[in-house]
Amino acid sequence: MILTYTGAQNLYGLLTGSQTTNNLALGAQNINVGYKFMLGTTEWPFLERTVQTTTIAGQQFYNIPNNVDKLITATITVGSVTSGGTIFRTYQATSRDIWDTINTATGVTSTDVSYCYILNGQIGFWPIPSASSNTITINYKIAVRDLAIADLTTATVVTATQGSPTLTMATTAMTAGMAGAYIQIAPSFAAGKGDGLWYQILSFVDTTHLTLVNNYVGASIATGTASCIIGDVMVTPEKYQIGPVWWAVSEYFLKNGDTSKAEGYRAQFDELTQQMLDDCGKKTASVVLDDGYDGTWVNPNLAPMQIL
Repeated sequence: MILTYTGAQNLYGLLTGSQTTNNLALGAQNINVGYKFMLGTTEWPFLERTVQTTTIAGQQFYNIPNNVDKLITATITVGSVTSGGTIFRTYQATSRDIWDTINTATGVTSTDVSYCYILNGQIGFWPIPSASSNTITINYKIAVRDLAIADLTTATVVTATQGSPTLTMATTAMTAGMAGAYIQIAPSFAAGKGDGLWYQILSFVDTTHLTLVNNYVGASIATGTASCIIGDVMVTPEKYQIGPVWWAVSEYFLKNGDTSKAEGYRAQFDELTQQMLDDCGKKTASVVLDDGYDGTWVNPNLAPMQIL
């Protein structure tokens, strides 16, 4: 179940039995606390992003996206990989002291870049790149903002073509800020309506056109007036988005002295977080397991040793 900011807040109100403005506002805050707690339990692969730019000869520092939380790797590709080019993997200086020590060797330039460091919203390299137009690839973990934007429910979809990512809207309410949000075209048995699936918005084209990340797969809508919801959605996988709501509900009952309900919802939150860790905490479904005893890895495909 996809939960938008409004949907999560409304569900919190139902589970706590209080729809007052003050309680819903408190719920929104605690939902975001639970949301960040879930995201902080491990290095989630679904938080990884990549951005590229190019070197400028003699320039050491380059701007990075504002949502960089932690650098994973940074490489510089010299030439074309398909025609004998070279990818240089940089090592991240682990402290400002180490970075400053490296840079005591001043004026050193090369295409073979060895070190990098994040400073003041930029990434620096040493040696300083000596050539222009080489590709810098930055892999990083994103910083996730709080959910804060109420659902937009007044827009309608005029055109959505099966197999196309472009939507034509019947309102001039579309804005550039909608990039990254999700849209659901309301489902119906009637012709000219949506499929009820949620699609992430890639970009704002103009006030009446949006581009989706993935192609629309429902039946085509031509000159229709299909209602839709545009919402602020968590980055966590869909089936785990209820977790932060359970965290917030637990906090509500704890504050109001109902420890039994508080513990019950916290247990559901903890169980779901563990399930998300098992399901999404790594990129592969490898059968190589940690036996949890001495840190060694055990391959269950191998026959067990006979204990003498």
